[in-house]
Amino acid sequence: MRALAPEAWILLPGIGAQGGDLAAVLAAGLRADGLGLVINSSREVLYAPDPRQAALGLRDRIEAGRIEVAARAAPAATPGDGLSLALFDIGAVQFGRFTLASGQASPIYMDLRLLASHPAVLRRVAQAYARLVSDRGLAGADVCLAAIPYAALPIGTAVAMELDLPLVYPRKEAKAYGTARQVEGQFRRGDRAVVLDDLVTTGGSKLAAIEPLQAAGLEVQDVVVLIDREQGGRQELAAKTGLDASHLLEWVNRADLMRIKGVGTQYSDLLEAAGVDTVPELAQRNAKNLFAKLEEVNAEKKLVRQLPTAKQVEAWVKAAKALKRVVEY
Repeated sequence: MRALAPEAWILLPGIGAQGGDLAAVLAAGLRADGLGLVINSSREVLYAPDPRQAALGLRDRIEAGRIEVAARAAPAATPGDGLSLALFDIGAVQFGRFTLASGQASPIYMDLRLLASHPAVLRRVAQAYARLVSDRGLAGADVCLAAIPYAALPIGTAVAMELDLPLVYPRKEAKAYGTARQVEGQFRRGDRAVVLDDLVTTGGSKLAAIEPLQAAGLEVQDVVVLIDREQGGRQELAAKTGLDASHLLEWVNRADLMRIKGVGTQYSDLLEAAGVDTVPELAQRNAKNLFAKLEEVNAEKKLVRQLPTAKQVEAWVKAAKALKRVVEY
């Protein structure tokens, strides 16, 4: 049934009192996005001694089954897995006409200050940062994290708690009272610092933050951001500091692709692996040839549990041709 209707929601009775195999149903019926099933188990819930607890128990079994299916089917996780959709869900990605802090105009705005109001997503973001910092061998005894105000301060605090590392931050303006410090927090001269920020556009704010850190005696080892806007910021940092900013998500083109109905985070990754990383590129593709390429790439890399159908790919190409351009190249 799922193969015949890859995008449809399927109503399934027979789970619960009728003895249906929930694990088998989830394995066979879930879509690539982990959704697509409506489980009907009314008798098990209605006639239970405590219907509320029965409903909650069923919900928990379904969720545990979904996680197990995804774990069996998914390739090895990367630090940024699932964060794209989570950021969309909290409204952190917006389309329109915006002026960035760099002065550049952009059709896409990413407001990661919203993470402070969504602790569950902030926790996932912090875990992703923490994994990246650890994997790069930067979480040593003489390391502190340096968060760039303001958006990165709650991120930095959460990452510091994940890694049990001290946090410092460079002030945007020097205090004219008290200690008059340019860098707040406890550290020693010669300590290594990993700079954290929310995103990178031109790299200017990172350069401005690194200067007082180095003046205070910290040795900046790396810059880690959640989002690379792919507008030259990493290259500027590398040219001027020798640092290559580590990043979790490359966003502008991916966000643009996800304006097309049916292209979520998994399928945008699959399209990128097949050589389609922009809406204009998708619009130029032959749907039949692209479908064959997606099959070939997924057979090798196992990026999605269920491929899009040929009809879906044809619809994507058609939508890309008609979609209003918001990203300039």
